[in-house]
Amino acid sequence: MVAQETAEADQRTLPIRDGAFEIALEEGGAGSPVVFLHGLSGATWDPFLAALAAEHRVIAPGLPGSSGGSTGLERLMDHHDLFFLYQEILDALLTELGEESISLVGHSFGGWLAAELAAVEPARVSSLVLIAPLGLWNDAYPVTDVFALLPKELSSAVFHDDDHPRAVALRDSGESDDEKQAIMLRRAQENSSVARFTWPIPDKGLDRRMQRIQAPTLIIWGESDGVASPRYADDFAAGIPGSRVERIAAAGHVPQAEQPEETLAVVQPFLR
Repeated sequence: MVAQETAEADQRTLPIRDGAFEIALEEGGAGSPVVFLHGLSGATWDPFLAALAAEHRVIAPGLPGSSGGSTGLERLMDHHDLFFLYQEILDALLTELGEESISLVGHSFGGWLAAELAAVEPARVSSLVLIAPLGLWNDAYPVTDVFALLPKELSSAVFHDDDHPRAVALRDSGESDDEKQAIMLRRAQENSSVARFTWPIPDKGLDRRMQRIQAPTLIIWGESDGVASPRYADDFAAGIPGSRVERIAAAGHVPQAEQPEETLAVVQPFLR
C-alpha cells in the first residue's frame, strides 16, 4: 500500500550557473532515475513519491522562490528564462548520473515544464508522465485562476474529496497568530514563484511545440479536476504523437494525492 511507504528523501542543493541559482533537491530510492517536477503548491515529498522511490531513484527539484528553498527567482524575468533554467537543471542531473536521457514526471505546473523540456530537448527525455498538466488553453473550458480563489474555493477546485487531509490543510489558516503568519508566508512564496509564469492565461505556445515530443507519453487526469478540465487530457493527447490517457476516478487536480495507489498502478508499469 502506498500509504505504508516510509522511504524518506535526502535534501541537497544543486548549483546552476556557478551558484547564481541554488536548486533545492529532494531525492530518494534506487534504480532507474526519474525527475519529478512539482505542481502549484510547491515541492513535497509525499507518499506517492516515496512509493515511486521503491523502484526508482526519484529526484525532485524545487522552483526558485517556492517553499522548497531554491534561490534565484529574481533572475527569472519570464517563462523563457524558466525554460532555459530547467534545461540546465536537467543537463546537470544527466551529467551527474552519467545518462543521456531520463524519465520525467510532471504535475500541473510541473507537467507544463516537463512537456516543454520534452519538446525542446526530445533526445534528453526517455519517457514522459504528465499528471493534470497546465500549458494549454481552450475558451470553451478555461483553466481556473487558482490565485484568485479563496481557500475554501481553492480546496473545492483542487480536490474531489473536500475532507481529504490535504484539502483541509489547504483551507487551514492555523490556530495561533504565529501559525497563521507562517501559512500565509508559505502560500505567498508559492504564489509569487508560480503565478508570474502561468497567469493571467497559462498559455505560452506549448500547442505549437508539443508535436516535437518523441518520448512515450502517459497523460493522467482526475475525473473531478476543477482547476483544468479533464477535457484537456484529450487536447494533450491530440498534440503529442503516440501518447495515451488514463483517467482516475474520485480524484481532482492532484490524483497522486487523492488516489495514490491507482495513480501509481498506471505510472510504475509505464516507467519500467
